[in-house]
Amino acid sequence: AVLLMSVLAGCGGSAGEPGEQEEQIGNVDSAGEENQTTANLNICTVTTPFGDLYYQEQWSEFMRPEIEQSQEACKVSFRAELNGKLYPLFVVTIGEAEGDPVRQLTDAQGTKRDVYVEVEEFLDVSGLDEGNERLLYAMQEDINFIIENIK
Repeated sequence: AVLLMSVLAGCGGSAGEPGEQEEQIGNVDSAGEENQTTANLNICTVTTPFGDLYYQEQWSEFMRPEIEQSQEACKVSFRAELNGKLYPLFVVTIGEAEGDPVRQLTDAQGTKRDVYVEVEEFLDVSGLDEGNERLLYAMQEDINFIIENIK
């Protein structure tokens, strides 16, 4: 059985206001130094049964993550809503080989699962003005932030 649910992603802060995530999100380079470009950013969390995914809070107004899960795998489809239309951005699959392998995600019990990503192609962006089209591509590039912060 597959369970499908829309996700209201939790963004940092209190009383509905954006804020900084308590847990520092960032990258560690080969020398063990944290990359400060992603540390202390306002982020949103997508909680899955297999661990959390993070994206930048600046996209929360437009980003619509949706989780589809089975016992063995979890698929998170990220879509952008612009001008009332949904545009598929990318899919992150945990525990099932769909897309390109990127990292491993560890759940609360310490179980590691492989993570795969698939970036969607935009089939029709003709209804968007230039600013919204750039916004759409910028949100799609945020897959890199998500990948870099998989733990």
